[in-house]
Amino acid sequence: MAYLEKHGVAPMLNGLVNDLAASKPDDPISFLINGLLKEATARGQEVALMARLREIKETLAKESLEVKGGGGGGAGQGRRRAGRGEREAQVPRQAPAQDARRL
Repeated sequence: MAYLEKHGVAPMLNGLVNDLAASKPDDPISFLINGLLKEATARGQEVALMARLREIKETLAKESLEVKGGGGGGAGQGRRRAGRGEREAQVPRQAPAQDARRL
């Protein structure tokens, strides 16, 4: 009980449940989750879910910049793949020349 008192869990949950009963939302689970997220924000805490969403957002923004910088969208990626394909295609072309030198 000391832990719950230390962190003010009972009053917080009581308040959320009272708000839930007063609001009667169609999705009570989402209502409670949103209430917990708001409480964490009010306490200055970043919950793991929000931290992960921030990381995903940063990653997507970075990838978007890389795609735009590489020539725009899928075309840039296609060119990179073609570049690899060209290098791979050069290896067989060199092999017959090497065989001819041996003869």
